[in-house]
Amino acid sequence: MYNPADVPLPPRRPGDLDSRPPQYKAWYEEGVRHEGFGGNFIPAKLSEANLREMIAFNYAEVTLIDQNVGRILAELDRQGLAENTIVIFTADHGELLGEHGLLLKGPFMCEGLLRVPFVIRWPRGQGKGDATTEALVSLADLMPTLLAAAGVAIPDGVQGRSFLPVLAGEAPAVRDAVLTEFHSTYFPDLNLRTLRTPDYKLVYYPGKPYGELYDLQKDPHEFENRWDDAAYAQVRSELMQRLVDELIGQETDRPGPIAHA
Repeated sequence: MYNPADVPLPPRRPGDLDSRPPQYKAWYEEGVRHEGFGGNFIPAKLSEANLREMIAFNYAEVTLIDQNVGRILAELDRQGLAENTIVIFTADHGELLGEHGLLLKGPFMCEGLLRVPFVIRWPRGQGKGDATTEALVSLADLMPTLLAAAGVAIPDGVQGRSFLPVLAGEAPAVRDAVLTEFHSTYFPDLNLRTLRTPDYKLVYYPGKPYGELYDLQKDPHEFENRWDDAAYAQVRSELMQRLVDELIGQETDRPGPIAHA
């Protein structure tokens, strides 16, 4: 469906992985056991032609999904259900597609994995029309957003926040940071926690002497890991505190206590 020679390659540069935690180079150079894959899939051995072909195939898969989402929307219109239906298109993760030389997914908090599709179609007259927003949103926000849109009370203990004020044009954002968690039995030593703000991303590796910190305004492709950069020491400290605040804020009181302590 797409000519591999025409697809753009993701931004890369020599030494891209040198300042990153060791799992990046291990996955790139040696192949690491991945969810559904053994260690024989080695990104470093792929040629540029291989990568272009994989990206072209992915574009075709995306087109297939687009066409079939369109069929669903058209059928809602045909049956007269669109005026009473909210449609949300999203995903659990993105795809690396050669970003920093990597492929698939895994223990990497790159933008290509964290920025998932989030498209909503509202009944006519609701929402902001064909508007887009750069506001931060978490997958945990989907349930409370739908409840709020349906006029249903959001239960106590829900960790997400209703995104409805942004969709209705009543507020520019409902959160100033998003928490991302990674935990997999394939990588038991990589129990990662990530804080993403409009300006920065911090990735914390429990018990490790390293981490990741990116200035997304100056370095949107995340080439420079500022974790050990003295010029970013204050930023790192503030983000670490903000990460702790976010983690504590995720605690729930359900089920409730049966005593005073």
